[in-house]
Amino acid sequence: MVNHAKTEQLKDLFADKKSSHVLDKILRFRENISAQTYLQNDPVTQYFPEDIDLFAHLNQGIRMIDCGAFTGDTLEQTLSIFEKRKQSLDYIALMEPDIQNLQALQANVKKYVDRCDLFVLPAGAWSSSQILQIQSNGASSQIRKLQGQPEEGVFAIPVVAIDEVFYGAKPNYIKMDIEGAEIEAIEGAKQTIADYSPVLAICLYHRASDLWNIPLRVHEINSNYNFYLRVHGDMGLETVIYCVPRLSAALNITS
Repeated sequence: MVNHAKTEQLKDLFADKKSSHVLDKILRFRENISAQTYLQNDPVTQYFPEDIDLFAHLNQGIRMIDCGAFTGDTLEQTLSIFEKRKQSLDYIALMEPDIQNLQALQANVKKYVDRCDLFVLPAGAWSSSQILQIQSNGASSQIRKLQGQPEEGVFAIPVVAIDEVFYGAKPNYIKMDIEGAEIEAIEGAKQTIADYSPVLAICLYHRASDLWNIPLRVHEINSNYNFYLRVHGDMGLETVIYCVPRLSAALNITS
């Protein structure tokens, strides 16, 4: 189902015509899946789209939180993109709750410690700090609330609120690809989003209603963002909302 009232609200937030066209294509495909409405992916780079200047407003180094770092498979690309753009890096914090991914993640971090301050937080992003469960499934592991004795492939994990762990570190770029936990993680980052206006790159495709609920919630928390919508995968997968602080918000950010 599509909530047309909320998708119209979402259109009002977009900073470019392309985002409105992308949304229209997504909605047509959802309502009538066919070869004629097939949604092709955008060739721009996911999390660093060439047609959106995410970091023009920054006059300090990147302080990035990668929520859903997986095995660090994109770390080399991330570092190379920042270096190519001559964007200085203060740190990248890599959050990954799945123990089956952590060994590979830690090994990748060791390869690049001479290029940037990197640290791994073996926890998921959530609305508050507590113990939950994860259904371990590689790149698509899902966090869920405690449900008695865990069955095979389910493990207890710590989750944390970004406000409770990173607020003092003043992050200015937060990426979230956390298999449906994005709304919970945003609730746990409300103060950080309100006070520091970090650039946000948040996946919208894990739950149907995320397409409108996530950007509208971000707008409720901080109304000084420009919003851009891009689709980086086939069939509407890898749909990302990019939230970039307007100049008025950027000028008020504490460095």
